[in-house]
Amino acid sequence: MLTPTNYAVIVVGPFFEVRSWNRRDRTWDLTNERLYRSRADCRPIMEWLMSQDSDTYDIVEYSHAYRCHCVICGDPPDYDEVYLFPDWHELVAYVASYPGWVTTSEVLIFCPDHRPLREE
Repeated sequence: MLTPTNYAVIVVGPFFEVRSWNRRDRTWDLTNERLYRSRADCRPIMEWLMSQDSDTYDIVEYSHAYRCHCVICGDPPDYDEVYLFPDWHELVAYVASYPGWVTTSEVLIFCPDHRPLREE
């Protein structure tokens, strides 16, 4: 089914995120849940984190991101800010906590007022 949309979900990057090395789990953890438009925008948070402890920090780059808002009206689920997510499945999990909101396998997000009559 082809759904006409007013607001795109996929946003072309680059986008950047600060991550830290977790010595205990030996994995990279995200330091905050924010994507930045440039490496320069990441540097202040990275420098502040490095001044607080001696952990290892890195900046990771994404070629695109997913904007969390209804594709018809543009409203975000929490009516506060439109969040960007580097991973579609992460966005789907976030939207699932808002009653009436729905995501589709076509990478679309609908608010309760604009959700399709027939869902996948």
